[in-house]
Amino acid sequence: MPAKQTHPAGGWLMGPVAVLHPSEAAPECAARVLLLERDAATTERIQRQLCDPEFSAQLTVAKSAAELENQLRSNLCDVVLLDPGLDERERREACQLLKSSWPETPLILLEGCADQHAVAECAKLGASEYVLKNDPGWLAFALKRVLTERITVQENARLRVALNESEKRAQDLMENAIYGIFQAEADGVFLAANETLQKILACSSFEEIHALNLAKDVFRYPEAFAHLLTESQERGMVRNAEAEWRRRDGGFVCVRLHLRPAPQREAKDAIEGFVEDVTEMRALERQLQQAQKFETIGQLAGGIAHDFNNVLGAVLGWAEIGYDQSREHPQLAEYFAHIRQQADRAAALTRELLTFARRQTLQPRPVQLNEVIESLMSLFDKVIGKDVEIKAELGSLLPVKADPAQLEQVLMNICLNARDAMPDGGRLRIRRR
Repeated sequence: MPAKQTHPAGGWLMGPVAVLHPSEAAPECAARVLLLERDAATTERIQRQLCDPEFSAQLTVAKSAAELENQLRSNLCDVVLLDPGLDERERREACQLLKSSWPETPLILLEGCADQHAVAECAKLGASEYVLKNDPGWLAFALKRVLTERITVQENARLRVALNESEKRAQDLMENAIYGIFQAEADGVFLAANETLQKILACSSFEEIHALNLAKDVFRYPEAFAHLLTESQERGMVRNAEAEWRRRDGGFVCVRLHLRPAPQREAKDAIEGFVEDVTEMRALERQLQQAQKFETIGQLAGGIAHDFNNVLGAVLGWAEIGYDQSREHPQLAEYFAHIRQQADRAAALTRELLTFARRQTLQPRPVQLNEVIESLMSLFDKVIGKDVEIKAELGSLLPVKADPAQLEQVLMNICLNARDAMPDGGRLRIRRR
């Protein structure tokens, strides 16, 4: 039951909440007051009571419950005053109307005297306060207090809505972040993780992540986790640390980590981490390094091939001179012819190296495939070996426009692959399809 409070004038102010003294009154405010009252003299007296220099009130009068409802629907109302002179049914209808449609609008009862009946009536009708209607000092004070409490309740409700919206935004930001986010205890037990981290670890739910231990199951090298944990505790933040993680399906990913001690966590030494999957980036970097190595090799090969090509030019020149001067000795001339033939082949190889090094362009020209194959048959016999029988079934072929050295290299690679496919020997046939 609400407590009684006596004011200096001898009247009573009673309500379900603690009563403020006049010195604790709310600051200056303006209120829209709706009075349910039939008696004009009572209305005028209440209007005079609301003439407070620190309290501005706009009074609207309704003479029935139906008129009260119309006023509530057409005008915003801050507080409702209810006179005890109304009959029981009308008072009950007015209170029921406020509870059902305007529950946040406070109700103050005007009572003729302060007694237990007034207290019970206040509790039964759900009123915020009751005041003596003949007391000129406490009505304005009660209105100030009720309205201040209503403003406080509304502000708390607004803050709760803002807090809920802020939490939803933070949750949405975490769930849709492009980085994996997690919180874990110092022993590696996961406390929280977002959906991106689930994808990084090949998990379909947080329960699957929770079954893993960050130190033992996720980090490929557990000592790396211990080192990062110690560093984050000592420095407060670890940035751009890279580690290898083991996925739930057994695969490995390369991750970049940003770690810090987890704020507002009861778990001692808990950490919070932001994870970026850099596996594809590192693979591209390795490919770039490999390409740079090949470029270096190509430059080296091109330099060697260029110098070797100069040497071959001298060999070809001397072979040509020797061949011309030994025409009277056929056997000797044949030796020079073979030297010239092999030197030409070596020159073709150097052209391939120069092409690989991008220091010499291809030189396509009309080429007879049959001639290329026939020139390679003696070389095939020596390179492929005696276990494989080589037979060329050459038909009529039209010339093709290509670089002869490139065609020779293609044919050589095909025949070498065929030999490798027959480790126990066999038959290799080159024919037109």
